[in-house]
Amino acid sequence: MSPSLLSLLFAMGRPLSPIYTAAMTAREALYRRGLLPVRRLPCPVVSVGNLSLGGTGKTPLVIALAEWYQSQKTAPAVLTRGYGGSVGKGPFVVTDGDRLYASPREAGDEAVMMAETLKGIPVIAGSCRSASGLLAVERFGAQVLILDDGFQHMSLARSVDLVLLPARDPFLGGRVFPGGPLREPVSALRRASALVLTKAEDPTQTERARKTVHAAFPSIPVFSSETAPSALVSLAGEIHPLSHLSGLRILAFTGLADPIPFYRDLERLGADILERRSFSDHHPYTEADMEWLRTKAHVTGAQALVTTAKDRVKILLIEKPSGSAPPILILKVKSLPEQGLFAFLARRQGMAPLR
Repeated sequence: MSPSLLSLLFAMGRPLSPIYTAAMTAREALYRRGLLPVRRLPCPVVSVGNLSLGGTGKTPLVIALAEWYQSQKTAPAVLTRGYGGSVGKGPFVVTDGDRLYASPREAGDEAVMMAETLKGIPVIAGSCRSASGLLAVERFGAQVLILDDGFQHMSLARSVDLVLLPARDPFLGGRVFPGGPLREPVSALRRASALVLTKAEDPTQTERARKTVHAAFPSIPVFSSETAPSALVSLAGEIHPLSHLSGLRILAFTGLADPIPFYRDLERLGADILERRSFSDHHPYTEADMEWLRTKAHVTGAQALVTTAKDRVKILLIEKPSGSAPPILILKVKSLPEQGLFAFLARRQGMAPLR
């Protein structure tokens, strides 16, 4: 969806925002006062969530945190809703840390992407996260549970509530759905244990955002996390150096909520982007989509099509890896949180801080 169309829809929805805001505020109050039940699990739960409808980089950060806990000899498991999949309440084992048991049709694109990336770490999908957490503890011996997209999932108690905010505009104008991109009013951030400014590659922008957030919530620690390209691979898994993109004529496409950082990474790596195609978030690719992309690449003279790891898992459902031209390349990224965030988590988990 184009930014102009999205802005128009938000403008049309503004009269309804107070109703939605009141409903979310009332829901929070019911949980806070104990009038709605909250389930507690037998190990620490770290929630990674956001205030907006998407596009803050939750998935790369969840992966980074899971790998960090693993490096600290604390067995993690990831609990995800499985958005876009058919698992329903679950729990559904996407991976036991070794074998992949689900496709994006069953568990959603993000769950499968995490399962393919994380080695030795279970990923459990299902809207009932308490059931997923119990399964992770009882079957896999999980010692810490990372709750993906959990800020609004108040029916599950958590030890740490990390809320991600985009560094370029942390409060996104402050407008609540359907009049804006926020799931809850900005005041809901008072529930957070810590706030994380994501996509924080611009130091000046990040420092400005840090001051803005700290002024609004002075008692909540604020950290930052950059997102950086980590690998370039073909659809079949062949590894290329990132320098392969320098001067390469490409057609870039993706189904991310916020595609701007993806295109910016390609530009910084020197790619010559002839065409950009932004699908909606979690877009289910069809054969017609792939035919259109290949035709457009041929017409523009693109030497390759480039997309993201999140898109790759869905493309593989309809597009078999081959040596056909132009090739489809996958730009993978990783989250690079500042060390202070890990030290904060270590203190909250009773671990020795990083040295």
